[in-house]
This record gives sequence, C-alpha cells and structure tokens, in this order.
Amino acid sequence: MNAVWQRILNLSLLRIPWGELNRFFQLALVSICVTLGLPVFFHEVVLLEEEPAVGLALLTAFLVNFLLARRYVFRSRTNVLPQLFRFAAANLAFRLVEYLAFLALYNWAGLFYVLAIAIVLLSSFVIKFVIYRFYVFGATGAP
Repeated sequence: MNAVWQRILNLSLLRIPWGELNRFFQLALVSICVTLGLPVFFHEVVLLEEEPAVGLALLTAFLVNFLLARRYVFRSRTNVLPQLFRFAAANLAFRLVEYLAFLALYNWAGLFYVLAIAIVLLSSFVIKFVIYRFYVFGATGAP
C-alpha cells in the first residue's frame, strides 16, 4: 500500500493535529473573504466588468490559498513546484467531486439545495484537510 494512504489510515482522534486544523479553518475564513470581497473591490473600485473581476478574484484566491496553506497552515519548506501542481490537481478534483456530490444530494436525495451545499462543503473541508496534509504538502509535524 502507498505510504501516503498508510499514514492516512493510521490516523486517530488523539493524533489529530489541532494546530494545523485550526489554521486550516482560519484559511477557510480568509478564503471566503477573498472570494467574496475581491470581485466587489475589482468591480466597484477598479471598475472592471463583473466577469473579469470574478475571474481575477478566483485566481487570486487560488494563489492566496496555496501560499497560506503551504507556509501558514502546514509550514512546508519543501520544493514548491510539485506542491503547486498537486494543489492545482487536488483543487480541480475537489470542485468536480463537490459539484457531483451536490447534484446527488439535491437531485437524487431530494435535499434542499442550501442543505446539500452545506453538507458537501463541510465534508469537503475535512477531506481536503487530510488530502492537503498527507498528499499535497506532506506531514510536517507542525504544532
């Protein structure tokens, strides 16, 4: 079995890296602010049209999320390019899976769309933390 998956399977509640998890939650809050605030700033202050304002904000959020996850959350100091490629691939995969999970909960399970989104995003948060920690950035042992 792959060493990364072996480490993931060996997790226990007593060994959860609470410091990293707290910093990951903080990153999520920053990401929400950037993703919601920058399009408004770019459109209302910089006077960009809505479409490029949102696109630029999403690109900025991607880069901010990568840099903060790498240095602040997981405190990684290893080679940046492989991590950037893994981060990009993981983000694309997460967006696809999140959308498919939303469709399943909304269309097939008949959940209210806001509840379906909330379930998907909360589940994604936990899974994303594990994937980022063990696959994208590696276990750093940061407190």
